[in-house]
Amino acid sequence: MEFKHGVNVFTAEGDKVGSIEQVVVDPRTKEVTHVIVKQGFLFTEDKVLPTDLIATATGEQVTLNEDVEDLEAMPKFEETEYVEAAAPLDVPPPSSTAASRFAWPMYYLPPNKPGKELIPRRSDIKEPRYIRQTERNVPKGSVVLEENAEVISADDKYVGDVQEVFTNAEDDRITHLLVSRGLLFKEERCVPAAWIDKVREGTIHLAVESSVLKKLQPYLADNQGESAAAES
Repeated sequence: MEFKHGVNVFTAEGDKVGSIEQVVVDPRTKEVTHVIVKQGFLFTEDKVLPTDLIATATGEQVTLNEDVEDLEAMPKFEETEYVEAAAPLDVPPPSSTAASRFAWPMYYLPPNKPGKELIPRRSDIKEPRYIRQTERNVPKGSVVLEENAEVISADDKYVGDVQEVFTNAEDDRITHLLVSRGLLFKEERCVPAAWIDKVREGTIHLAVESSVLKKLQPYLADNQGESAAAES
């Protein structure tokens, strides 16, 4: 299967769901476990779909299984909530001993009847502060492979950016990465997954040096397996 950023996702009936935004990778097994589908005709928010729901995936479109139901119930990619920030108690409570030595600030409130009234006010106490927390609904320890993640060789050379991810249809493990033209490649190349050392959100580090990568054959869209031959 091929997972390419921006490719449209359809149901088995041909209804457009959205488009591929990112893929989620288990860095230990190099398995693509989920895809992030950008909001579209059926989705009002980005959703996380397990690859088990995908029937076919090519460079042109992704089609879901026939038995997929209630897509709107799929988890959102990111959940945002606001929680009250912890703040130190810098004003002693009225019942404490220290409170008896504390003079509350006073301010003048124009009365409704003759005379003046002084109303105590805890003007030093601020409104509760809230902080924004965002969590991603992806498996713990997995990596969300960002669009155009950089590929770095073992000798710390920038190779290019990830354009597509090829996986085995049986177990969804990555077989190759399609890498764009860059400082090292004048044409697109397919890098074998066996050469991947580390997978991070913004970068993929390879276990081979740039001198080995230069021997890769140019990518052939109709036969990526042969184009990924390690040496000419």
